[in-house]
Formats: sequence, C-alpha cells, structure tokens
Amino acid sequence: MWAFKERIMKHLLLFLIPVCFSIPVIAQNERFIIPWPETWKIGSQEKTPTMSMVELIPNNEKIDKWTIIGTTTILKDKENTPIELAMNITFNEEKKNAINPTLTFIDKKEDGKNPWILFKIEAGGFKNDKTPESQLYYVIESETALYSNFVAIKEASLSKEFTNHWTGIFKSGQFIKQSN
Repeated sequence: MWAFKERIMKHLLLFLIPVCFSIPVIAQNERFIIPWPETWKIGSQEKTPTMSMVELIPNNEKIDKWTIIGTTTILKDKENTPIELAMNITFNEEKKNAINPTLTFIDKKEDGKNPWILFKIEAGGFKNDKTPESQLYYVIESETALYSNFVAIKEASLSKEFTNHWTGIFKSGQFIKQSN
C-alpha cells in the first residue's frame, strides 16, 4: 500500500492532478459529483489549500488491503493545462515504477466547456511490488479546477466490461454550482 500511496503522491507533487467523489468536494464555487457506489466508504483523505484527495474503498475492505479503490483529487486554481497533457504526465510518472506499463487512450472532448479525457494504464507489477495494478482515469477540467478521477484494481489489465461500467459512472458525473 505504501508503494501505491507513494506513486500517487509523486503524481500529485509533479502535476497535482485531481479526482472527485460523490461526497461533495468543493473547489471554490463548484463541486463535481461522481456517483461512486453507495456501498463504498472513505478510506483516506488529504487536503491542502490547493488540493483535495479522497480514496474510496468498498465498505468491507481496509485501505491497506483493497482489491478495488477509487481516488478523487481536485487541483484548485488550476493553470490552463491541455487535457491530453494530463494523460501523458500521468503515464510518464507511472513508467518510472511500473514494469512495462501500457497506456490506452479511450476517449476525449477537448473543445467547449469542461474538456475531459478518459484513458487506462495497465501494469503487470512494479519495481517495489510485483502485484499487478491497472487504473481507469477520467480527468475533467472546470473553470477553476482540474479533477482527476480513477478506479484501480489489482489485475494486469482491465476487462472491457469493467472499463465500460466505470466509463459510464465517470461520464455521469456532474458539476454543481455553489452559491457564495
């Protein structure tokens, strides 16, 4: 688990890509809500003035022994970052520790309001942990923040069914305006 958190923190420190959760996580005057399963709980969370991160796991699991995990991170006061750059930076960071990772671009919307990108990174193991792990990412931009959402399982690849199921969940997320 430490290796996993260390990889995540490196991602955050180098790029601070954010993710979201259905328990409202606020970025200034907005929040992005993803309908994570109701049978999940918060496993851990961190918050700084510029970033919020929540890790979610099924109710019957522990954060250090998860089989599936969702992560929501929000980078507030984001700079204009091309959405595809978020994918490339995430993959480049993963390559530093993963054994032969593969990046698969799935879909994106670059123009208009709230550009987003959907991709997956699959790896058969890591330099310090031979357990395979694969993640499906959904990164979306708002007017004031960058939201990076992913779900991970301890398998070398993601099935088409898993990918389609979670793609539907991520794409059903919605921005809600907050009143000041």
